[in-house]
Amino acid sequence: PMAMRVLRLFLHVLLGLSCQISPELEAQVKLLTGSQQEDTTEFVVSHLLNDWEILKKLVGRNEEEVAVFVHLVCSSMTRVPNPPVVPCATKEERVIVEDGFMKVHMQPLLANIEAAIVSYYLNHEEDNSLVSDLRESTVIAKIPPEERSLILPSLWRFRQPMTMTHLTTQFNLVASNKDQYPILHMFLMDEEKVRTLRHLYHALEWQSLLSKKFDKRIDKKLAAQTTIGDVLKDLPVDEHRRWESAYLGFKEAWNTLWCHVDRYTCMEIPQDWKTIVVNENLPICFCLMDEKDEGICTLAFLNYMVDKHNQFFEKLNSMHQEEGVTDSFKFKISSRMIKPAHLISYDIETELIPFLQRQAEQQLDYGSGATIHYNFERIQQYIIDTILTGKPQIDLEVRRFTYTNEARVVGSISLVKDVIPQVPLGEDIKSKIKSELRTNSHLSSKVLRLLEICIGFLAATGSGHSHQIPGDQYLASYIKDTLLMKEDLGSTIEKSIQLCHLVSFWDLLEKQLNIDPLENVMPKYTEKLTPHMTQVIKESSQHFDLTVLLPLMKECLIRHLSEGTGTIGPDVPIKDVLDVCTVPGGADLGQVDWFNDHFPANISCKFFLPMYRLLISLQNK
Repeated sequence: PMAMRVLRLFLHVLLGLSCQISPELEAQVKLLTGSQQEDTTEFVVSHLLNDWEILKKLVGRNEEEVAVFVHLVCSSMTRVPNPPVVPCATKEERVIVEDGFMKVHMQPLLANIEAAIVSYYLNHEEDNSLVSDLRESTVIAKIPPEERSLILPSLWRFRQPMTMTHLTTQFNLVASNKDQYPILHMFLMDEEKVRTLRHLYHALEWQSLLSKKFDKRIDKKLAAQTTIGDVLKDLPVDEHRRWESAYLGFKEAWNTLWCHVDRYTCMEIPQDWKTIVVNENLPICFCLMDEKDEGICTLAFLNYMVDKHNQFFEKLNSMHQEEGVTDSFKFKISSRMIKPAHLISYDIETELIPFLQRQAEQQLDYGSGATIHYNFERIQQYIIDTILTGKPQIDLEVRRFTYTNEARVVGSISLVKDVIPQVPLGEDIKSKIKSELRTNSHLSSKVLRLLEICIGFLAATGSGHSHQIPGDQYLASYIKDTLLMKEDLGSTIEKSIQLCHLVSFWDLLEKQLNIDPLENVMPKYTEKLTPHMTQVIKESSQHFDLTVLLPLMKECLIRHLSEGTGTIGPDVPIKDVLDVCTVPGGADLGQVDWFNDHFPANISCKFFLPMYRLLISLQNK
């Protein structure tokens, strides 16, 4: 990278000079660089300054000394024959040029850059000048003893402090270090990210707390309106400390690492979400894990942290295999089991810097205080032994967050039908429930939340336990005696709704709250009908029993064509999909005459949702 940066610097200097020589050359430079700016010189100079700033960081010296370094490189180019010129049409050819340039003109200087710079100063500066004192380039032996006893130059000599930045700079001066010390290379290149991995425990704890509090208890709209501050403010006093600790760790990890997360599996993170900062004003929907919408952010973030943690142990295993050593870093634990002791954690000031001071060599001579020789082998071994040894790899095991009203989407309603045979509610009961819900605006959401919990629990029991769950048991009794929840459902619901009414009751609540159960149908099943298809469906529908067909189509849309479940090819005929659906009485729809004779056979699943909505509109006429 350093050789490339010096060559880029030279290139941009030459391009900048060309722009000043003539308008014709400036036009050629603009064409060559592809600049869209009106002032080509300004464009080139901006790149030149950027090269300079990066080079200063790579060399690890102040601006004046980097200028001297570049001057010495130029001087070397005038004295030492250049490597043979090769074309740079490919990346491999460019690497050959950069490596040759580095070896011939830069590596001899970098081997002892302090001595090269001091030598330059001694050849171009007068002794005892103020500048020489500041640079410590004065030859002390030439200072008269009387004057030396007054100014004490050795006492006030400069010593370069040992920092992670300086260690990284010195490490990068020798290109072969990254291959010779791969663990140290990984550590130094991503040290800020690695330091933040200790907060993985807090990030997972934050997710666990949110899931326990809100899973199946909050809908998407409310989650988008509820901020982290709202959640923390409403906590009981005895829980606040645990929540605050988890939130602060999650916050620090996110605000450090999120800018480095580009994608989740094959999905790129939208640019608008890349700038999200975690604070108490952030809606909690960004913290609730899901494989779609805002929930993808936290899921991608946790995957990134776990991958970054595991990279070190995968590299160590690779090193051990090459050395023929029995692998000692292969054991894994679930993310549900991790504790702070399982994570990479260290303190720079109290652990790493003291070790660097013990292992590094720094001369005490006047004018040599900026030179530090680090023992990279011992530093790498210290990182392995002290920071990495004893830590497991992590298997990320997290559960997708389920919003209220999503039970149907994940198939729970269909499973409940297998557990308890369902019957529809009578119209008189529906009317009474609607009247009661209208008089209590908060009751509908509360009942829907409880119903969601019941459906999820019943679906989880499986059909093998159906004989233990009587359909005539009242919902209120089930909630109180089985789920051990003390909740008021309203007098009509408590007296009328049995477990055999759950599906019908769910549909009633969906309509009452204006919930669209088909909002998560995948786009590939929503293509617009052609005028000809519309006409065919209208004519055929006269022969359909819509009271049978529409519930089956709706169930198919929810269970098989929505996010997370949509595996049916969009070109598969709708008739083939519906053919095996069970109608009341136990027969397949394909055995029903009106379906076999009149349902269009050439309309594919890509038109499934528009066809369903068209049939709904025809039924309502």
